[in-house]
Amino acid sequence: MNFNLGDYVTTNTPAMLRAMAKKMTDLGVRPEIEAFDTGHLWFAKQLAEEGLIEDPVLIQLCMGIPWGAPDDLNTFMAMVNNVPQSWTFSAFSIGRNAMAYPAAAVLAGGNVRVGLRTTSSSARASSPPMRNSSKRPCRWSRAWVPGSSVRKTFARNSN
Repeated sequence: MNFNLGDYVTTNTPAMLRAMAKKMTDLGVRPEIEAFDTGHLWFAKQLAEEGLIEDPVLIQLCMGIPWGAPDDLNTFMAMVNNVPQSWTFSAFSIGRNAMAYPAAAVLAGGNVRVGLRTTSSSARASSPPMRNSSKRPCRWSRAWVPGSSVRKTFARNSN
């Protein structure tokens, strides 16, 4: 896929992805898989079956990226319903639905993953400039995840 980069194409063949997954697993790194469509979920399941990534897999459902999964709730739920029960998932979208999809992920049984770049950009568009943007995303994530399922996820996956 090419995400809004003109004629530039990033190539990640299945063999390259397998090699990267094996290297990360060998180094004790738990990768976060970004799924831009259902085919990416299908391949992530294959990587897990081959033992190249360890269960529970961390997966980010990427919605609304041009030529990937559209940011409609039917597509989102199709992706959620294809995430294995033992996996940990979160979701995001871009544009007007940027804040809706983390909430949808929680409602669908998932988690919230907040990136400083995304959160800072969203906050900048809707509020005055922040003096210290590193504090705001943390407050936002605690507000959206009462009971701290995020901390439970990190604790469970830090072994």
